Amino acid sequence: MADNGTRESAGTPALSNGHVRLRALGLADLDWLRAAETDELLAFRWRLRGGHPSPHDFVDQLWAGLLVMFVVERVGDAEPIGVLSAYQADQRNGHCRVAGARLALDGSMDTSFLAGLALFFDYLFGGWPFRKLYLETPEFNLPQFASAVERGFLVPEARLTEFVFLADRYWDVLFLAVTRESWASARTSAVGRHLLKAAEKTRVG
Repeated sequence: MADNGTRESAGTPALSNGHVRLRALGLADLDWLRAAETDELLAFRWRLRGGHPSPHDFVDQLWAGLLVMFVVERVGDAEPIGVLSAYQADQRNGHCRVAGARLALDGSMDTSFLAGLALFFDYLFGGWPFRKLYLETPEFNLPQFASAVERGFLVPEARLTEFVFLADRYWDVLFLAVTRESWASARTSAVGRHLLKAAEKTRVG
């Protein structure tokens, strides 16, 4: 209770900034998500690493250890931009794994997926007492996250050398981290405010 006797209200993390939104993955999404993950654009770049699990195994692997999974979509036409997930949440030690994939790997990076990532970080740090979020990625995927790394949203913390094989060579795997402190700083930067400004206007609390 507050000193004046009124009940304090808790703000809840926003799921939209007016241009993009996060919505929970549902059963109706499973077919197109499996198609996207086995398409040549993502086949070797994300979870399945080129494999084709059975529909049953695909669902089991998708939900195993999962905390949350969102579809990032445009508000105007509900067009999916990408998917974001949090898994292997370690409540005792205060960290969690995160993963993300853009569904259109055309070499460009507008702010749509980055805005979804910002909303996602806000959601996780606002809803759980995590100290740190970890994203594990092969180095051939780094261009997808270059914008977030350059802006300080993600910081390389560890590297496993020559850890995965693709296209006739071995590649390093990097662990990119965002801490509660680094995110608090990044979200109040000019870029962070731009990505979250509409969300701030609609925040409850």
